[in-house]
Parts: sequence; structure tokens; C-alpha cells
Amino acid sequence: MKHEPSFIAVRKIVARNVRCLRESAGYSQETLATMACMNRGHLSELETCKGNPSIDKLVAISDCLDVPITRLFDGADERPPYQLK
Repeated sequence: MKHEPSFIAVRKIVARNVRCLRESAGYSQETLATMACMNRGHLSELETCKGNPSIDKLVAISDCLDVPITRLFDGADERPPYQLK
């Protein structure tokens, strides 16, 4: 059985966490994107695991959601470990 690459697994975790935190805060994508000084399309891509956000954007999102940036990665330690080749 082949595992998906770790970076994709982590990206899915971040996408899920951002969406859940945004919805829990009662923000639309448009509202959070505006607060984080980003385009709504980029936030949508992040939440659907199509985008690859910069650290700066993740910090901005976590600040707007009033959570530590580590909260965006909750569950990442449950993914398969990186495989060194």
C-alpha cells in the first residue's frame, strides 16, 4: 500500500483546520480573506487543498482567527512519517 506524499497529507490537514476554524469563528471566506489581506480565491484554494500558502499567509490567517499557528497543523503528527530516500 502506497501512502500519499507527506506534504500532501499536511496540506490536507491545514486545509481542514483552516476551514473548521473559519466556520467556527463565523467568518465567510471573503471576510477572512479580507482580514488576512489575501484574495478569496487563494483562501478557497487553501481550503480545498489546491493551493500552497506561504508561511506569511498562514501567520496572517492564524492571527485573524486568534489561534496560535500551530493550531493550523493540529493532527499533522498523525500522518505517516517522511520517507528518506
